Formats: sequence, C-alpha cells, structure tokens
Amino acid sequence: MKQVCLLCERTEAVANLWCQEEYCPAEMSPYVLDYAEWLGDIEIVRAVVVLRTAVLYEATHLKQTVYLKVAHAGDENKERLKREARFLQTLQVQAGKKEVPQNLPKLLPPYAQTDIEHDPYG
Repeated sequence: MKQVCLLCERTEAVANLWCQEEYCPAEMSPYVLDYAEWLGDIEIVRAVVVLRTAVLYEATHLKQTVYLKVAHAGDENKERLKREARFLQTLQVQAGKKEVPQNLPKLLPPYAQTDIEHDPYG
C-alpha cells in the first residue's frame, strides 16, 4: 500500500510521505492499494484514479473484470460513497429488467448472498 497526496501528487511506497511545502498536508494523504493486493476475494489490478473522497480501482472478482470504488478514511467520505451507491441502486431497481443508461455503471451486490435491493454497498 502506498500513500498519494491529493494536493501535490507526491507518492511514497513505504507510507512515510512528507512534503517540504508548508501548505501541503502530505502526511494526511490517503493510502492506495497496489497491483496484486487483495480485499477479500477481490484482486486489485490497478488504481485508475485517485479522487478527493475515494479511489477507483480496476479489479478482478470471480475471474471477471470489475471496477471497485473505495472511500478514503473519514465518515464524510464513506457517506458520500453510500449516497452514490443508493442513487445507482434506485436507478437499477426502477429500470427493472431494462438496461441502465449506458454511461452509468452497473452496481453489483457487495456480498455473495445478497442483492443490490437489500445491500447497495458494503
């Protein structure tokens, strides 16, 4: 796992990030997973983009390529991701058997024995 500064874009592989600029809060930077790290049964392929509140990863789950969004530490970041998941859940449930609009992601259930109607995030 490495640290990535959202302001100055410096990275540090050993989680010891520091910046000489006084305006830069580099030591408070979020951690980003690297290639071949695992989250349960999900293997990280690469970090696609580091956002202000989350990181979007390309990953594999059950031999299928998926995109995984992981919130940074902090309740406000988690709540933002939960709101996004509930929004996508609403769109998919309303669409029913029809396809969700092409430019929106398809939400997958977070756990093996659930569906998005009951658990839109996890």
